[in-house]
Amino acid sequence: MPPDFDGGGWTSTLAELQVEAEDVIKRLMEYTADGTEKLVQYTTDSSNKVLQLSQEGADRLRDYLDEISGSSFGQKAQDRLHRVRAEWQWGSHGLGTSLHVPIPCEVDHRFIVALAILLKVSSDQAEQHGSEALLRRPVTLALILIEAVTFMVPGGLPLRELCLSPFCVWEKAQWMRLVTPAVIHMDATHLMCNLATALPDCLELEASGGSIKFGLELVGLTGLSHTIYVAWALASKSAFRRNVEYYSVGAVGLSSVAFALQVVAGGQKRAKV
Repeated sequence: MPPDFDGGGWTSTLAELQVEAEDVIKRLMEYTADGTEKLVQYTTDSSNKVLQLSQEGADRLRDYLDEISGSSFGQKAQDRLHRVRAEWQWGSHGLGTSLHVPIPCEVDHRFIVALAILLKVSSDQAEQHGSEALLRRPVTLALILIEAVTFMVPGGLPLRELCLSPFCVWEKAQWMRLVTPAVIHMDATHLMCNLATALPDCLELEASGGSIKFGLELVGLTGLSHTIYVAWALASKSAFRRNVEYYSVGAVGLSSVAFALQVVAGGQKRAKV
């Protein structure tokens, strides 16, 4: 039988066991804390090593790709990839096949500002040239009507087939793209801004030079301004390897023509001084 069966020995033994158990638990907690700390440190070191190796690999890959892209082979490969993408984009299965313009336009602050500007310009031109100025300027009137009619075509017009694409003009010989972009616009705000810009110079040039001369100037400036853009995109691709403007851009609107009209009108004003 255990000693001190009367209970004293049992109490002493339980107290000793409790002390030993607390000591064991304390050591386990220390071991656990130490192990956790070492595990965290190991994980952190491993993550840092992985990040360092990944960064080194990325740097080497970037240097390698830069070296390849700078070579004649890399340039030809990039040009080929852009060409294939352009063939698909502007072909019958491209993304642009489902996009028609104009797109719906919300009546937001841009729309309100553009409308206010167009109304102000129209009012100013009516005061300067008379309320029947458009009736005496048939080319300007025809331009406005063409812009309005194409804008209101049910279902819109196919952007892919009408926009100014340097790739399609130069390599597909789609010369009509030098004219058609001027009569289509992305939305109502785009149209109103371009009309407000072009209207004063159209009225002034047609009044000073006559309708026939102005009509020829308008067609010539349209083709010339778009041809300059195509030439710039081609030069950028050839000289600076900027392929996006040449292969991917499809421009629409009257803005380039309006700028050309401003240049001509400004030149005439300076010549009169």
